[in-house]
Amino acid sequence: PAGGGETGHKHMADITGTLREWHKVTLDFEGPSRSENAETFRNYRLDVTFTNEQTGEQITVPGYFAADGDAANTNATSGNVWRAHFSPPSEGTWTYEASFRTGANVAVSQNPNAGSPVAGVDGQSGSFTVLPTNKTGEDWRAKGALQYDGDKYLSVAETGDRFIKSGVGSPENFLAYSGFDNTPDTHDYNPHRQDWNPGDPTWDGGKGREIIGAVNYLAEKGVNSFYFMAMNVAGDGRDVWPWADPNLDDIGKNSSAPNGFNAKAQVFDVSKLAQWEIVFEHMQENGIALHMFLQETENDQLLNGGDLGLERQLYIRELVARFGHHNGLIYNLGEENTNSTGELRDHSEYLQALDPYERVIELHTFPGQKDQKFGPLTGSDVIDGFSLQSGPGNIRSDTQKWISESQQDGREIPAFWDEQSPANTGLDDDNNPSQQKGVREALWGHLTAGGSGAEW
Repeated sequence: PAGGGETGHKHMADITGTLREWHKVTLDFEGPSRSENAETFRNYRLDVTFTNEQTGEQITVPGYFAADGDAANTNATSGNVWRAHFSPPSEGTWTYEASFRTGANVAVSQNPNAGSPVAGVDGQSGSFTVLPTNKTGEDWRAKGALQYDGDKYLSVAETGDRFIKSGVGSPENFLAYSGFDNTPDTHDYNPHRQDWNPGDPTWDGGKGREIIGAVNYLAEKGVNSFYFMAMNVAGDGRDVWPWADPNLDDIGKNSSAPNGFNAKAQVFDVSKLAQWEIVFEHMQENGIALHMFLQETENDQLLNGGDLGLERQLYIRELVARFGHHNGLIYNLGEENTNSTGELRDHSEYLQALDPYERVIELHTFPGQKDQKFGPLTGSDVIDGFSLQSGPGNIRSDTQKWISESQQDGREIPAFWDEQSPANTGLDDDNNPSQQKGVREALWGHLTAGGSGAEW
């Protein structure tokens, strides 16, 4: 832990974390006491601007309501802690200055002067010194930010090494874990309790050993990415969401948002999201990238009928504020997506406006709709990667086609094989000789066509 620098204000942010490049630095501010209700998330907006005094680099990160500051353990739903996370991309002296505004729907306004300043926090400033990273190996704090830098392979900022995805895409409802607050107990991961190691994180009196053990198991197998849903309300699983209402599993598949869903989607579950963060941080420390799907085909019209409305803006902001600091993070605009080109452009532009780190943004689509969904977006900066769903017999040609299309449109971008057909099996187990042959041929074909890797 380290304190803030000299400032003219009576109160300074409480700064915790390891003050090194690519590590999570957390700033906590004592703000107004609030609880989990819509006004808290709509009508307050914390942003913190960090400036490197040596290089002049400036990064503004969104903050969020953190209840009592320890909600993962206390299950708190109220408090006066307002928090921001920062991942310093360079060493040196960094200053910070807080902007904390209140007003009707100010949280989703992109006007920095919207609303009114919150006395006692707005304008708080200080400084701290960041040293070089001291991590090595697969830890994302050693590799730095995963980034798109203009060609068909992503790279990592610290070394420039190319990133080839070797991940898993099941269970896509990974976050439907019985140890998270207000979550249907679809998964308990009990077989992986034995993979938890002393010193690994837990929360709330020892919860989390099973899912943390699952992360350890995957890391030991060399997995370097994980495809998961951040929200599957009205979708396949109906057991993962960031909101405080515990009963959203009753919204049926392909639903048009009954039972006052929009109001429920304005109130976030502070303790659950803090528990997600513990798991995400452990994944990052073990070299596993977070491939976070914002929605799936069954619910991509659920928030504001597909538009960029209040609820969708709040949802995107909360995810970026809480998790956007992770170096190995890929956002996916939707699995088997059915939003219009204009809607996708709006979603992506809003996400990019909030995200100061320029994290990678992908899009996934149905096997037969690639021309319809990807075609209008090649050459633009709406997406940084094609998230392909293809059968083994088609993946080589699909990979070649979309890399070539992006090259011709002047912005070469990566192609990933993120979902295999048939859907009822995906990748079968090792005892299926015919599939072993197909997988070998398909993976070899994908990689030699310039593909950037797969999530099985």
